[in-house]
Amino acid sequence: MTWTLSRDLAERMVAHALADHPIEACGVLLGTGGVASEVVPLTNVAHSASFYEVDSAELLALYRRLDTEGLDLVAIYHSHTSTPARPSTTDVELAFEPHAYYVLLSTAREAVDLAAFRIVDGNVDPVDLRIGVP
Repeated sequence: MTWTLSRDLAERMVAHALADHPIEACGVLLGTGGVASEVVPLTNVAHSASFYEVDSAELLALYRRLDTEGLDLVAIYHSHTSTPARPSTTDVELAFEPHAYYVLLSTAREAVDLAAFRIVDGNVDPVDLRIGVP
């Protein structure tokens, strides 16, 4: 499976991950028909370098917005501050959106690494992530 993400959106996610480092950054990509058109950074209320917890008020507002504006939750992203851009056991256990892409950004080194996955019922499938214009 191949998924193309615009360079602008990828750069916005990377900027968010670097700005929040050394804590994990988290957020979502919104759009329609599997095409992301907007990055929505969310607050990691855990303030942790090893896991994230989304602010519940932000999450509620996000789902209301999805309903009212007819948008889709295209992807969920978060950063790993000291490990590769691969889903951890916790990431797999907490994956709750079977139709969303899961994007991981590793800020463990100077060059941020991005990778995308589908996670459904505990199964992790890598996605060929292409950065460019969809």
